[in-house]
Amino acid sequence: MIKVNLCPVDELDNEYWYIPDILVLIAVGIGAFIAVNNYHDTIREKIDALTTEHQSKVEATNKLTPDLERFKNLGSDIAQLESKIRALQTITVSKLGKYKLVIALEHLQNFKPSGLWLTHISLGSAGKTDLDLRGQVEKSSDSDNDNSSYAVEGQAFDNILTAEYMSGMRSTQNQDEKSVDPRTKISFENIVLKSAKTPIAADSDFDELSIYPEFKILGRIVERAENFAPEKANPLQSFFEIPPPMEDVVIRNTDTGLSRKKRSF
Repeated sequence: MIKVNLCPVDELDNEYWYIPDILVLIAVGIGAFIAVNNYHDTIREKIDALTTEHQSKVEATNKLTPDLERFKNLGSDIAQLESKIRALQTITVSKLGKYKLVIALEHLQNFKPSGLWLTHISLGSAGKTDLDLRGQVEKSSDSDNDNSSYAVEGQAFDNILTAEYMSGMRSTQNQDEKSVDPRTKISFENIVLKSAKTPIAADSDFDELSIYPEFKILGRIVERAENFAPEKANPLQSFFEIPPPMEDVVIRNTDTGLSRKKRSF
């Protein structure tokens, strides 16, 4: 009897079945190594670049250190220099300010014509009424000091002499400035004839002076700016110049004598 085996032949097992898996793992490992190595090189290059930049900045900082040390006390040095500048300005500016009033008094005396005499001089706000001060403030700047204003009272043989006196005051605005002569740096401005009237006998101690008109002149004492070139004026201008309008002008004739009250300068 013949026997037939209908079952398939058993497949023979491969002894090297693991080799493909190993090759795949090796390829993956090599790829990962290459990628990591490239990334590492990139990071290293960035680190080297940052290190170089850091070193260059450190070197630049080291070069600036001496300059920084030199300017370390710059704030205190500036404050000290500003203090010295203020002191110098005080010395130079006040040099003329110390003699300002004295020079003004000299001008008031020198411009006084013959036949005119002064009875009262006030420098600053002393001896001035509220109305006088209000008028002066309207014509003065905010930077003016109290000693920039003045008031002059007196008498003259006639009003022509008073006008000549005011023209002399006004001529100081056109005088040639000389650096060696501080008197040329002081001038009068805003000159106003506040009043001009014939005295009343009841107010006078001297009857013989009652026939001469009294006057009151207000103005400001100004320090002229440096390197100021005044405009040349006609020498006869001060004599023919029209005086400013008078305020509170009262002309009275009286047969009685007028006495002036004694006033101290």
